[in-house]
Amino acid sequence: MIVVNNKIVHASLKDSGDWNEQLLQEIIRNLSNSRHSNIYKSDRELSFDLTLRSYIIRASKELLASNMQFRVFRRAYCNPMFWIRTRQGGFRLRPGVRPSAGIYDIFRNGQFYATECATAIVIVFYKALLDLYGYEVFDELFNRGMYLYTWNYDPKLAIRTAEIDRPVPGDVVYIKNPQVDPITPEWQGENTVSMGSNYYYGHGIGIRPLPEIIFHLNMHRYPFAMISAYLTSLNTRIDANEMVNYLTDDSKLIPVKTREESRDVITARIGDQHQIA
Repeated sequence: MIVVNNKIVHASLKDSGDWNEQLLQEIIRNLSNSRHSNIYKSDRELSFDLTLRSYIIRASKELLASNMQFRVFRRAYCNPMFWIRTRQGGFRLRPGVRPSAGIYDIFRNGQFYATECATAIVIVFYKALLDLYGYEVFDELFNRGMYLYTWNYDPKLAIRTAEIDRPVPGDVVYIKNPQVDPITPEWQGENTVSMGSNYYYGHGIGIRPLPEIIFHLNMHRYPFAMISAYLTSLNTRIDANEMVNYLTDDSKLIPVKTREESRDVITARIGDQHQIA
């Protein structure tokens, strides 16, 4: 369900602009039909979430097109003009390089980069926010020395993880391979972006329907394995209510309208879960 200002609401688009209206409708439908509450302070936060999800999906497609390679951390590499490779296989932004320039270079010169799937997801998140905020706000926000390595990210990047009953396009969900071959531990699972229409983006696999990603992971099980890879209920998303506070220009937001469907509700946040009373 969607909750805005402590009221359960019905949400709809005012104008999809140049975005895929079918995809936007799917986002709204999945948010509305979820058994978990999706809570926003106002219509602006809901609009921000809808827009950000669209940018996340677009950034996923762009990262795939960039030709950045999939490699385990010990074989990871980056463009030394912008990043310093650490001993662990992470990428630390070179002093004097703007965060926006470092992120843009990954998408422009992806052939000079290789890393694992979790780092790719964080790169997608950064690129989506960069496109939405613009480089001035982005550089001011993430100016502490950007470091890309698995799920490391700047403290100002508000990310929350919770259990869900259904993925929403723009969510990051985890596909687990419980009987992975120990020779290829990098395929123990795949962090993927839900792209809509049951398609998912996974770094090193591409944009594929869920059964194809599961088939790919199953090819990396140990001999005579009996348990298939499967989509877990683990969900990771950017917290729209937090990150909207840094947006200085609302012109990129996809406009939405809401209609109250019920009386006031009492909401509480327990850890990363929202509960309604």
